Order: sequence, then C-alpha cells, then structure tokens
Amino acid sequence: MKKIFLLLFVAAVAFIACSKDDNSSTYDALRPVPIRAAAGSRAYVHGNLLSGKDVVKQTWGMRGVYPDGTAMQGPKSFTAEMRDTVNPALKLLMKDVIFTVYKEEKPRLETFFLTLRDVVFERDIYIENGDTTFCGYAKDYSGPLINPTTCDTIAYVPNAQLEAAEKLVRAAYERGEYDRCYQILEKAYTFIPITGAQWRKLKAENKN
Repeated sequence: MKKIFLLLFVAAVAFIACSKDDNSSTYDALRPVPIRAAAGSRAYVHGNLLSGKDVVKQTWGMRGVYPDGTAMQGPKSFTAEMRDTVNPALKLLMKDVIFTVYKEEKPRLETFFLTLRDVVFERDIYIENGDTTFCGYAKDYSGPLINPTTCDTIAYVPNAQLEAAEKLVRAAYERGEYDRCYQILEKAYTFIPITGAQWRKLKAENKN
C-alpha cells in the first residue's frame, strides 16, 4: 500500500512539473513575426494593384509614424530570409516588438513596431526614357541603389489592426506571457496592396 501511495505521489509531482513546463512563458528574440498578405490578394493581381506575392518581392522598405507624429528616420528593410513568397508575408522579429539585451533580464517592450501607425510598404523604381525598372536583386531585394529612383507605396497595414494588437500584446506582456504575445503577433497583421495615390486618399479621409 505504501508503495502504491509513493507511486501516486511521484506521478502527481511529475504531472504538476510537466504542466508548469507546458504553461511556462519563454522569450525568443529571433522568432519571426509575419505580416501576411490579406486574404484574396496573395496570388492575384486586382486592377493596377500588385499581388501579395509581388508586394513581398518588390518591397524596398517599411515606413511608419510614431505616436508623437514623427516619421521613422529611414525605412525598415527586409532581407531575402525575411520574405516568404510561398505563403506571402514580410517578416519582423520578436525583438522588433519585445526586446532584451541579456537573456537573463526581463524583456522590455520595444517601441519600434508596436506603436507605429500609418505603416506602409514602398518600392523603388528606376525610370529612364519611359522604361521602368524595379530596383532589387534576385536573392536580396534590399541591396543598394546605383540610380535615381521613384519611391511609392504598394501596400499598407490598417491602423485598426495595429491598435488592436498593441492593446492585446501589452496586456499579455504585463502578465509575463511572452508566448501569448507571440501568438497574438503571429496572427495580428496583414498587409493590403494599394497604390500610393489610393493610400494618400485613405490617409486624407482618416480611413487608413
């Protein structure tokens, strides 16, 4: 009988330990945070809009505005590894949102992306004698430019998505639930193909 109770006790302790491990919250700075192509835009061109896949291929950089109204000093670029052309998405890293310098210290909320609004993706094109050339490379689309270019918006992330995600992430972060933060971010953002003129019209009407 004592052996039975001992076995039950050991099993109970093991179960509790496993449960704690399953519910533990871990932080991985290099986990990718995808900004996916909106449903219906992934593989098809609509009028003069790019497909989601082409947005991923042709984006030169991402821009946005901070809460105080100041714009990012320069665009956030994307290497080939941060572009998914199979399931179209442009990827940030967890550390772009929740950042830590040392593995042992508590991660802190990074204001780079979480608080951005008016987020757009831009491409650079080189126009000469009426011919338009996309400036980029087959593998790394964020390579340096050698010619004068025209830069314009090709997609945007709705502010409503950015605002909703920030509230949810902050709440999960305060509870120390970093896995939950990632789960929110993994599904929070989508980009919508748009032209520069269309986006500026949305912005002027405060509908972006």
